[in-house]
Amino acid sequence: LVQDNVPGAPRQRIDARLDVEGDSSALAAVDDAVGAPERARIADATEDRLNDHLADRELTDVVGTTVIVTPVQFR
Repeated sequence: LVQDNVPGAPRQRIDARLDVEGDSSALAAVDDAVGAPERARIADATEDRLNDHLADRELTDVVGTTVIVTPVQFR
């Protein structure tokens, strides 16, 4: 899923995307079914898992994570 590394100061960001295909009504239905609270919970759970993974490797002092889950229609 990782497409490229985007250099930034003072850190580097990894941009990961998942392509979703379907007609606009199907994608709108997905967005309606997975609202902002659900997207926030998905982002929080993913962030927690990534932070646990980094902690297992003693990397939390040099790497931080921010996960954003956007509606399909906005991609």
